[in-house]
Amino acid sequence: PFLGKLLVGSGNGEIAILDSKYKRLISCQLRGTVSSLHVRGNGHQIFCGTSENNVYRINIGKLQIFKSRRFLGNAKILKKKF
Repeated sequence: PFLGKLLVGSGNGEIAILDSKYKRLISCQLRGTVSSLHVRGNGHQIFCGTSENNVYRINIGKLQIFKSRRFLGNAKILKKKF
């Protein structure tokens, strides 16, 4: 679904998919500033992190938004594996 399209996130919590002429195709509003975006698989889902420590899973086909998880801001890494 993203071929020739641009996925953007903004400081006001909006994420949008734009066409090649930067016209908004779809958008949705989340709580907090968008800090990260990740397209999953072949583009059927987006994961979005926000400044309020929330991670959202968004199904593109039906534009369904699921709040996946809330993370603590001061969490410590106990063990690293690479």
